[in-house]
Amino acid sequence: MPISSLFQSNDPYQDAVPNPQTGLSQPTQVRLPGVLLITHSTIRGGIIGTFSGLSLGLVAAGTKNLTNGLLAGGGRLGFIGLCTGSVVGIGAAFYRAATDNTFDDEGVRLAGNSLFHTGQSIWPMFTQDAYLQGKIDKWSLGGAMGAAMAGFQAKRPLDASRCVPWGVALAMVAIKVTEEIELAARRNKRSKESEM
Repeated sequence: MPISSLFQSNDPYQDAVPNPQTGLSQPTQVRLPGVLLITHSTIRGGIIGTFSGLSLGLVAAGTKNLTNGLLAGGGRLGFIGLCTGSVVGIGAAFYRAATDNTFDDEGVRLAGNSLFHTGQSIWPMFTQDAYLQGKIDKWSLGGAMGAAMAGFQAKRPLDASRCVPWGVALAMVAIKVTEEIELAARRNKRSKESEM
């Protein structure tokens, strides 16, 4: 099948349903569903690579074969795993598009919309509740960035021992802010639904 199907643009307002409160049409399609699928595959690959790298670092630290200690050495392996897994994820999406007969323009459109609206992944093992997917992405990629800060040490005063605590603190602040935004959005959505 042509890989170009991954970059096919769609009309997001096709089959749109008017909002009863505003009268405006609601988008029902993902404009670039193939790009969404590539992003999804990249993130999942990065997460798997990160956990694999950090696990390898933990094992190596336990056997005293890890240079620079668990913080720096393990973080470096985690970051390398993140990069490697991301590349593998991109390759997997292109391979799927090139070999799967159902991945034509229509198949990509349906798969992208299913992923966006219901969290239904093209890879069955990655299909979770859409809300849970967001949590996995946020926490895992946040952890990978922290591992990268620990792994690639700069010279003082920006070495890992100083960067990591600040990086972790900033990551926690970012996660807290994101959580509050999500909670506010859900409260707003529930209040609108109760008014209808």
